[in-house]
Amino acid sequence: MLTLSQQIVIDEFARELVKMIQNVIRTRPIKRVSLRNKNGKQTRSTFYAPVNASGNLAETLRYELTETNLSIYANDYIYKLIWGDPPNPNNSVSNEDLKAWFKTKGISPEGDMSEETLASLVKKKIQDHGSSIYLAHQGKNSGLLENIVNEQLISEYNNKFTQQLKTELLALTNGD
Repeated sequence: MLTLSQQIVIDEFARELVKMIQNVIRTRPIKRVSLRNKNGKQTRSTFYAPVNASGNLAETLRYELTETNLSIYANDYIYKLIWGDPPNPNNSVSNEDLKAWFKTKGISPEGDMSEETLASLVKKKIQDHGSSIYLAHQGKNSGLLENIVNEQLISEYNNKFTQQLKTELLALTNGD
């Protein structure tokens, strides 16, 4: 059973980890591939961009600490940002979600095209080819959450935890 002081150290670690993940979601550029049709020919271009559009995903991050486990949770959408969205004719992305994404990103249709038509075209492209993240990584990890937890971070919190345990054991054996 953890003491209150030990719980505080682990809670501090969890809060810092959530902040680090939120920062990564907001700022880390990941590789993507865009498919375009130009003059009847399909072209591929590679670009790097953060996954943050609305900021909503970062805000869904939370943690839960139990006696034996630290769990970090986020909206399920994070999986699509890590692994990409593979081609699937039954892809559940909705035109309404795409139109909200357009608004957040400042995307508007050109010429006489309606937002509904643009959303349908984007949906069809994702259904046929997968998302830009999937195209870049072919279903492998995009690296979004890699290298967040490192030896230095673990060592820092291990030292804090060990020092707290030492302090509590000394107090217990000295009768404080």
